[in-house]
Amino acid sequence: MTTITDISDLLSVSGTHRRGMKILTFGPTGSGKSPLLASFPRPLAVIDCGEGGIQPYLKPPVVVDGKGQVNLDRVFKGEEDFCLTVSGPEQMDRAIDWVFQHEAKFASLVIDGYNLNWEDHMDFYNEKFGGDIQGGQWRIVKAGWKARQKRMMRSKMNIGISCWMRDIAYEQVQSRPGAKATLNIKPQEVAAIEKSVPYTVDIVLQMRVVTDAKNRPTPRHEIVVVKARRPRTISPKDLFIGKITKWQSDKTEDLWGLAIAPYVDDWKDGEIVDYLGMDAQEAVREEREMLAAAEDAEAGRLIRAMWSAYEGKEFKDMAGFGAWWQRVIAPTINEITPESQKLVVLAKEDIKTRMEGDSK
Repeated sequence: MTTITDISDLLSVSGTHRRGMKILTFGPTGSGKSPLLASFPRPLAVIDCGEGGIQPYLKPPVVVDGKGQVNLDRVFKGEEDFCLTVSGPEQMDRAIDWVFQHEAKFASLVIDGYNLNWEDHMDFYNEKFGGDIQGGQWRIVKAGWKARQKRMMRSKMNIGISCWMRDIAYEQVQSRPGAKATLNIKPQEVAAIEKSVPYTVDIVLQMRVVTDAKNRPTPRHEIVVVKARRPRTISPKDLFIGKITKWQSDKTEDLWGLAIAPYVDDWKDGEIVDYLGMDAQEAVREEREMLAAAEDAEAGRLIRAMWSAYEGKEFKDMAGFGAWWQRVIAPTINEITPESQKLVVLAKEDIKTRMEGDSK
């Protein structure tokens, strides 16, 4: 009798949205990025990249002897939020790995200040390569980053990412030769993040603060759709560039319910997608580049795991190696491209040759 027990966790009932919603939000300080992320469905995992702006909006742990005590049972019931504060790519990788190991327990993962992690990522590799990154080094720099993007993109969790808005651009302009230059100030209302990120989410939202006649901030806020991958299951009347959701910061507002929840039920995977606010060919190219870089990173991870296990003597003979392979490598290898699989198999054969030599 044929059963599906081994792949039951991969099943997707036809006509349902298997993944969670992937949202990028950007804007100036105080525009509402953190309240939006903190409104994502519970149980909620939070990665704070160092600003701490999201902390006041989270459900805190129980205080015991004057100190908050994280209780995972309460976290997984949605009664408190789970927050990790990271600095640098190594801490970020550890945080991401932990959350994805417990992915089935969380409804949402949000990353507050993702641009700070990108800056840390670049600083790490600039130091590693001793200066400016050049040529083939970029492949190494991007592989791990884009592998993470793929991981988040394919996740069943809702994932929210926040980043800053690009700084104002200053430009000296001469009306004619010899004339005094004038200074033009151009706001750049785009997300200050690595370029592939907006192409790997479902919707990009800009957060705005409405000002009064004297340009002073008010409690009135706007959430504006600036980019989106819209499946044909969503009506153009419901999701379009420039769509504005209004809210008040002096009131308790469910920003997920206002700005994102209306699309969730009708957002179907596998549908033909309209690219709103982005060049369709560039969007497809960025996604393919991300997937290719992710494959390189995953193949490298598997190869490093094999050599580490061999050098650490985790298996003593061919039978032990075969069992280790089935336990560690086999569940993942079919998820990468045939070209990447060949690299892993070549490493496997190299290790087998080494082991044969060791036994003589």
